[in-house]
Amino acid sequence: ASRPAMLQSLGRKLFLPHRKSGSELLSRYYAADQELVRVAQQIKRLDADKQQDRVSELIGELKECQQRVMKLMLELMNELIPDRRHPKDFRMKFPDEVVQEGLEGQLWYASECLAAGSSILYREVEAESIRPLAIQVTREGEKTRRLLRDEASRSYFGAEPRANRRLLDQLALFDRILAEFELSYVSAMVPVKTMTEMDQLQEVAVLFSETAAWALAGGHIRRDDIDECEPTLMIVLPRLAVLHGLLVHPDGPLSTKDRPANKLCPLFRAFHSHLDRVRSFLGKLKQSDRDRLVRRLCLTESGDATDAEADVDADADRVAGLFKVIAGVADQIQSNYAWELRYLLRCVYNLHCSEAVDEAAASAAASTATLAVEEGLDAFDWQVTDSVQSALTSMATAAATGAEASAVEPPAWVPDSASDVCTNRRCGQAFTITRRRHHCRACGGLFCSACTRARRALPVLGFDSPVRLCDACCVSAAAVNENNGDRA
Repeated sequence: ASRPAMLQSLGRKLFLPHRKSGSELLSRYYAADQELVRVAQQIKRLDADKQQDRVSELIGELKECQQRVMKLMLELMNELIPDRRHPKDFRMKFPDEVVQEGLEGQLWYASECLAAGSSILYREVEAESIRPLAIQVTREGEKTRRLLRDEASRSYFGAEPRANRRLLDQLALFDRILAEFELSYVSAMVPVKTMTEMDQLQEVAVLFSETAAWALAGGHIRRDDIDECEPTLMIVLPRLAVLHGLLVHPDGPLSTKDRPANKLCPLFRAFHSHLDRVRSFLGKLKQSDRDRLVRRLCLTESGDATDAEADVDADADRVAGLFKVIAGVADQIQSNYAWELRYLLRCVYNLHCSEAVDEAAASAAASTATLAVEEGLDAFDWQVTDSVQSALTSMATAAATGAEASAVEPPAWVPDSASDVCTNRRCGQAFTITRRRHHCRACGGLFCSACTRARRALPVLGFDSPVRLCDACCVSAAAVNENNGDRA
């Protein structure tokens, strides 16, 4: 069949709604678009200075209308140009909380604000760089709406469907420009991984997958644990992966040979100077001690440090020290790299589940496991009470001194659910899809990115590399370190 005939056939399917039902896709689009026009006109007629409350209310309605219109536009794209949709593989580099339903509608509203001359707080340079693209999104979006309204009007009043190549081309063009704006806007608002960082994360994903296969074969974890997305895998797998990576893969993602710290995967970068020493200690262990270490790393319930085997022989101190270091390296991923850990778990679930699971199911399982661990930390003794450096010193000196220098325990983090706004009193900005929650490593408080720009090492809390601090804690960090006898 000719392309015009195919388009006409598709048009009869989509473009002939019944006047009274209003259930067809294009009719629903037309109704949603008309509602958007009505709200926009109401806003224009109001005096923004004298009727601020009403304007704010209507802007909320405007956003909801834009969400509905954009959702229907995307559905039309999926129906009319499924083979011409612009790829969005770049989304795999975004934090999980960014990619959610309604993202395109929020991007549309953001593009209109930027096109109208608005800026982004604390992101003025980035706003100027993406403003031309925002103007293009707004312009092409209006063209697309106009063409869809025209086609909807024709079909609603009984006209025969047309082979509307112009509409199909415009839909494809708007889809591409909107995708380009999404990448630029999100990259300006939140940290987005580079291709190098994604390649490094892929290497770690391979390590996690190989570790899961090794752990399954050795009986260290059960198949049911993976099939049922057991939350304790959030703790056990990273620990075993560090051990497996150091023992089995000398040139893998944990290798520091001819690799400076800035070339190491960010998950392990802070421990660059320690990894080779840990590898050396592991090489000196007897097989029985390695087996004992594996069992200790797999014990995640409280009281695992009281393993009855701890007093069997002189090597017990070395095993205990290695446990502290490996657990410290692995467990910090949970608190500092939650998104990356969910990604790694998705890879493991996809590859090792007894039955294949789709990406959405694996993502949901990883997120559920993260939440279960975060809500039940009291049930797991996974936090290391001594600093990594202290544990390394303990191993190096064995029992020479009989004492270990310990760091002050960092404060517990305020739960994300505790506040919907930045807790900096001078800020108070609401958290959104682009204004994310961040925790100060010194006080555990909940702040926005702009209020936690400072980075400073806090050895007294066990942070030898610069970590995120709120404004107040940054000012007092030097005094805190001095009072504890350890200057930053």
